[in-house]
Amino acid sequence: MSAGAAASSAAAAERRRLLAQEEEEMTPYSPTDLAQDWEFKIVRSAMGRFGNPAFL
Repeated sequence: MSAGAAASSAAAAERRRLLAQEEEEMTPYSPTDLAQDWEFKIVRSAMGRFGNPAFL
């Protein structure tokens, strides 16, 4: 594997880790919530618009 491919792979792995961390931090459901028959959808904005109250 070339140095560029290794760096790209590492960057992709870090991005996946950050997305998983964000999901855990932004979805504080209790065990009672999770025991119900819910379906979860995660919606992201590439430009971070959902963090802007005026946009929502």
